[in-house]
Amino acid sequence: MLTFALSILGPLFKLWDRILDIDPLRHVPAVTAPDPSWSGLVWLPAIAALFTVVGFAGFRRRDVNRPLPRATAWRGVRAERSVKPRRELDRLLARSCPGPLSRGRARPEEIRFGGCDMRLENKVALITGGYGGMGRASARLFAREGASVVVAGRNHERGQALVAEINDSGGTACLAELDTTSQQHWDAAVEQVRQTYGALHVLMNIVGSNAAVMFPNVDVDAWDKVFEINVTGTVRGIQACAPLMRDSGGGSIVNIGSVGGITGNFSTAYSSSKWALEGVSRSAAYVYADWGIRSNVIQPGWIETDMTAAMQANPALKKMNDEAMNTTVLLRRSGKAEEIAYTALFLACDESSYITGTDIVVDGGWFSAAPYLANERTHHLLDMLRSKSEAGPEGPSPRS
Repeated sequence: MLTFALSILGPLFKLWDRILDIDPLRHVPAVTAPDPSWSGLVWLPAIAALFTVVGFAGFRRRDVNRPLPRATAWRGVRAERSVKPRRELDRLLARSCPGPLSRGRARPEEIRFGGCDMRLENKVALITGGYGGMGRASARLFAREGASVVVAGRNHERGQALVAEINDSGGTACLAELDTTSQQHWDAAVEQVRQTYGALHVLMNIVGSNAAVMFPNVDVDAWDKVFEINVTGTVRGIQACAPLMRDSGGGSIVNIGSVGGITGNFSTAYSSSKWALEGVSRSAAYVYADWGIRSNVIQPGWIETDMTAAMQANPALKKMNDEAMNTTVLLRRSGKAEEIAYTALFLACDESSYITGTDIVVDGGWFSAAPYLANERTHHLLDMLRSKSEAGPEGPSPRS
């Protein structure tokens, strides 16, 4: 290729020299010597043409299978990522987040356990009260995402039914008898997990009491019982599970609190115990950080669970509840147990690996808007403000 280029450029060089030696006024060869300041520039066009031809030949002959330089390769990867088709992203999201709340995706009963890219694959999770509303939804979801689930509680019949459902669907689950107020039960449950699975990565504390213990007539014994379940039982569980979680490479503690624990309400013992749970969880995050253990709280609002099923079954009470949700909650409805389960899944898996010592409020916007929302929606203040804004500073135009 180089020889071919030189054979073409040779005559061109001679022609260029002849042009420079011609006097344009007389069309005869010039007798004076050429200007030395221009002599070095004679070869510039030829050199540029030569490099152009050689470079083009090298480009044509380059091995397309040869690896690109690192910087070039990285730019190619970034470009490839930036043009990933949207349908591929949708497919990945649908595969990683199946469930009843995913619009246009399969319902839970249509999804088999197991698959690719499971968010809790090779993890072991212990869920207290795992057969209740939020616990049942979380156990199903965790198993669907690849976890071996330990359903812990006192109701053997309900717990065993859930375990059988998960195992029959291709998941992995077992039942552990557990009274969260008993240290012996906690120690036995942790040993069962160690013997069965050899590790523990997720502890989800759901068991709680909402007994109505209120001022001005607080029964101290009833108060102590609420705190024994909601606070002390959680402390026992964290202390019992933390060593095995450390030996397993670390993990995540997910505690279920309540918006009543960040606002206060009429139920004195319940609200106070949920405030205390926040402190317990943050202290655990502080102390166990060097063990690779994270600790966080989910603060649910009004969630439809087994505890609220009786109210939902009563038409009059359901109507009152629906009106309250429509007035005080931004999303105008109560929450679903599955919505708590998906939040717990996020805190349990490695996607939240840099989140600890905090809480996530899942209440449809009640906590942030309730003080103003009820008044606004009752008196339609927002519509009034919009009308005033549209009318302008001169006020509404006179009606015809």
